[in-house]
Amino acid sequence: TVSVLYWCVATMLPIHDDEREPLSPSTPGSGCSYTRRRRGSVSSNASSVMLVKHGVAAEIGLGEIGGFPVSGPGLVVMLADSDAGSLIVSAQSGKVWGYSLVGLQFILAIPLYMAQELTVRLGVCTEMGYAKLVSTYYGWFWGVLICSLLCVICIGALVSEYTAIIGVGNMVGIPPLYTCALISTSLFAITLKGNYEEVERAALLLGCFEFAFFATMMMTMPSAEVLAEGIVDIPLGDRNFDMLVAANIGAVMQPWMIFYQQSAVVDKGTKLGVEYETAKYETKWGAVITQAVAVAVMLTSAGTVWNHNNRSPDTKGFDTVEDISLTLSAKLGFAGEVLFALGFFGSAAIGAVVVSLTAVWSISELSGWNSTLKSTFKEAPLFYLTFAGILLFASYASLSNINMIYLNIVIQVFNSFLLPVILGFLFFMATNPEILPPEHLLSGTQKTVYATAFILCSLVGFYCTLSVLG
Repeated sequence: TVSVLYWCVATMLPIHDDEREPLSPSTPGSGCSYTRRRRGSVSSNASSVMLVKHGVAAEIGLGEIGGFPVSGPGLVVMLADSDAGSLIVSAQSGKVWGYSLVGLQFILAIPLYMAQELTVRLGVCTEMGYAKLVSTYYGWFWGVLICSLLCVICIGALVSEYTAIIGVGNMVGIPPLYTCALISTSLFAITLKGNYEEVERAALLLGCFEFAFFATMMMTMPSAEVLAEGIVDIPLGDRNFDMLVAANIGAVMQPWMIFYQQSAVVDKGTKLGVEYETAKYETKWGAVITQAVAVAVMLTSAGTVWNHNNRSPDTKGFDTVEDISLTLSAKLGFAGEVLFALGFFGSAAIGAVVVSLTAVWSISELSGWNSTLKSTFKEAPLFYLTFAGILLFASYASLSNINMIYLNIVIQVFNSFLLPVILGFLFFMATNPEILPPEHLLSGTQKTVYATAFILCSLVGFYCTLSVLG
């Protein structure tokens, strides 16, 4: 099933390049070798598939099938954006308001891409992660402050991912202690491979489970007329609806994503030229994919609970992953329950990979430790010991009967306070001529558009915080 889903992702959006001439491999330091390849072809080297774009094929590690890139930090972080907490918000949105928030999901893909695309520019041009870049150009105080708040968010999010996986384990009779041990051992073993590409492959395979939501969506798909009526029925002014709008924006624009992608681009060694263009390309389509996953969950929830309630708001929310799965299984049957559980497992698992690495990367960069996954345990003991400590703490916290709903509220509050600061520094660094070269500097109309999008997201974040606290 995973292989079929992986192939489905890989063969989307083919690029027709058969009549184009290959570009010259003249980019300094790009480390790329170019060959002529036909669309849909696959490299004979199992560890390296070729990306075909604008008539150019470049060896980038995992690569491309059917013209679509299936590797890279952009796709990994976007699949991780659809983590357990985000999908709970999507399920709740569908249960309470049906299809009213579907259109918003695709709109949010735009500012999401803007923020993540800037991390690619900064990472490739400076070869520094976000925390290190802030500390270098704006002072140690700001670097430490941002890193400290980020670690709180990451650990809270990691506990949330653990709790969701424990919920899936409970559904199949696996004791929580065994589930935690399996998660932590697996995550640590993946990082010990001493290769970023190995971590990337494992994360992408876990992320493929999210596409099970498209199967549940097809099982509950409404008629085109009902869907169209629901999308345009937007009850603005209703406090509960406005709160869910804010919650959806907060679930999409998550600060740890910015830190992860910039650090991952640096760790992977992405260079200017075709690799840089590839990174932006996969980030763009990754933003569309992650929002499509959110829509699939929303349609599944709306097509069962909301329709079953005669299309009227149901203010009682979901409490746990088991609650969501069991509620939907009553309408979808055993197959639907299994698919939904697999989807949640995949979303929580890839989320756990990303948020745990985000925290340890930021701490290591700021502390000056060896912070690359290319190093062995002997070469970077502090990096791996910190990573192990984060995993152990998350395991302990998730086994302490923590209230997952309260935890998500705390994470949302921290996200809302931190997001304007993170986006602000991201914007200022991308417009600073001392950091970026002129050809990659954010300027002109693009600068105005990006500033407007970031200000709107920040204002909504503050609104969300005030609504939660109020």
